[in-house]
Amino acid sequence: MQNVAGAGARERAPREGVGNGRASLDEARRSVTDLRGTATAGKPLAAAIGALVRELTAESGIPVTFLGGEHSLDAAKEGELFRIAQQALANARQHAHAKDIGVLLTATSGTSP
Repeated sequence: MQNVAGAGARERAPREGVGNGRASLDEARRSVTDLRGTATAGKPLAAAIGALVRELTAESGIPVTFLGGEHSLDAAKEGELFRIAQQALANARQHAHAKDIGVLLTATSGTSP
């Protein structure tokens, strides 16, 4: 004869595990979001990307041309754009075997979602 109380606990365990996993994932996402705002190390976005391209050129010898001016964005958006630039430059270096790279930072007026 099966223990009814034990059966209920076995049925709840997977649901509780999923709930705990979701809570942990949500916390990790919040932590990553908090870190994104500091990606530019307090520098304006154009200055941070400029430093990034100079660093890439110094490390790899690949000439990188950067054109861009300052744009007023909140820290979270600047962090996201900086990380996009980081990843794009890493991809160009590692996968495209680029001989030279160009980065253009522009903005258009309008509302963001």
